[in-house]
Amino acid sequence: MKEIRPDHYKQTSLECFSVMKLFLGKRGFVAFCMGNVFKYLWRHEAKNGQEDVDKAGTYLMQLNDMKKHGELAKSDERKLESLMELYRKESEKYAQS
Repeated sequence: MKEIRPDHYKQTSLECFSVMKLFLGKRGFVAFCMGNVFKYLWRHEAKNGQEDVDKAGTYLMQLNDMKKHGELAKSDERKLESLMELYRKESEKYAQS
């Protein structure tokens, strides 16, 4: 999985994802990340191609990290697996070119 983290997110000592998690709470942050994964995988063929798939990967990495630390509800783990499967499928389209 490729992570995209542009320099404009690294200009302070605070990590944007960490601050969002505090602001939104864990449930809100999970919903935010899953929504972004879905959005980027939905539009990639019509908009930014591989870049959008990579952006989805960035959010999936956040969710996988939460899963590793036991921060995801079981229902969210199942959703994450579905999103991971979709991500792998869509990533293959670019690996073959």
